[in-house]
Amino acid sequence: MYWEIIEKTNYDGTLKEELILACNALRTDLLSTNEFIRGRTLRLVSKISLKSILENLMESVSQNLTHRHFYVRRNAIMCIYNVYLNTGMELVEDFVDEIENLTLNETDISTKRNSFILLFHLDQNKALAFLKTIMANSEDDPIYEMGDIF
Repeated sequence: MYWEIIEKTNYDGTLKEELILACNALRTDLLSTNEFIRGRTLRLVSKISLKSILENLMESVSQNLTHRHFYVRRNAIMCIYNVYLNTGMELVEDFVDEIENLTLNETDISTKRNSFILLFHLDQNKALAFLKTIMANSEDDPIYEMGDIF
């Protein structure tokens, strides 16, 4: 709540110096050993709309795409999706291949669905290629294998 109400920029539009310390604290939390702290921090970062702050955090956010726990991966996907909606393609264009790999290899259905939706927004050709792969590799009903949520 504090993050949402504080003034983040000076009168001339530049980022306040104390926010650099806040960004360092966020980066530390994004790399925490505790999955819950990582997930909650990813949710907080997804609410940030200042590009200058997000630029410093995107590498730490991307490291959560390969975390061992699905809760962290799911929140990382949603964070990247919100960054894409707020700032456009510029900050997330480097992560398309990682998101494609996550979509192909994910075991959690909800995370797989979220990564597919993000992949569809970032690169529709890769998303359609994923669907073709699913349809071609399934002997029975491919929709049944993907789950209801998908």
